[in-house]
Amino acid sequence: MQPFLGLRDPLFALTLTAIDPGLKGVLIGGPSGSGKSVLARAARALFPENTPWIEIPLSVSLERLVGEVDVQQTFEKKQRIIHPGLLAQAHEGVLFVDDINLLAPELLQVILQALMSGQVNVERPGISQQYPADFTLIATFNPAERDLPSALIDRVAFTTFTRTLTDIPTRVMLAMHAGKALNIPPDIIQSVRMAREVLPQVELSEKYLQEICAVASRTGVEGNRAD
Repeated sequence: MQPFLGLRDPLFALTLTAIDPGLKGVLIGGPSGSGKSVLARAARALFPENTPWIEIPLSVSLERLVGEVDVQQTFEKKQRIIHPGLLAQAHEGVLFVDDINLLAPELLQVILQALMSGQVNVERPGISQQYPADFTLIATFNPAERDLPSALIDRVAFTTFTRTLTDIPTRVMLAMHAGKALNIPPDIIQSVRMAREVLPQVELSEKYLQEICAVASRTGVEGNRAD
C-alpha cells in the first residue's frame, strides 16, 4: 500500500462509489503531481468488467459531448441521424474528467444536467432526442487553478483531497515508484466485488442513521443531501 500514501481517503471514496453507483461520484482535489489522476484511472479495476469508462478531454466539443450528426447515415437514409455523444456512451458506467474545473463552463453545465437527470437532450433544428445517461462521475481538480461550482460538489457523494508529501523518506519512496503502473490491490478489488453483491440485502438501522446525521451536524455539513 506504500504507493497509496496520501491517497487513502480518495481510494476509500472510490471503493464506496464502485460498490454503490447511487452515490453518483467522487471529486478528487489536490496539487499537481500528487497522484490524483493516476489513482482515478487505476480505479477502473474496481468496477465490473465491461463497465463503460468514458474519458472526457478538456478539448471536447459540445456536439461530441451530447451528440452529433452522423454524416454518412444521414446521407444514406436521406434524413438527419444523430450519433449519441460521450455522455450517452457513459450510461451505466463511469464518466472520467481530469481537471474538470478547467472544462468550459457550458460543458460543465451539460455534464451537471446529465448527472442530475440521468439523461442527455440533443436539440438540433428539426430534431429533439433524449438518450439515457445515468453514470458515475469520477473527476480530478486542482483547487489552486479554479474553484468548482457548488452545484457539482453537492451532486456527488464525495469530495476528497490529496496533498504533497514533504518528508524525504516518503518522497524518495514515491520517486522510486514513478513511471510504474498504480494497481489497486487484489484484496480491495475482491472486497468491492463482494460488497456490491450483498448491497441489495443491506438495511440501515435507525441507530446508524442517527450517527450519520449527528456527524453531519457536528461537522457543519450544508443541506440534507449528504445524510
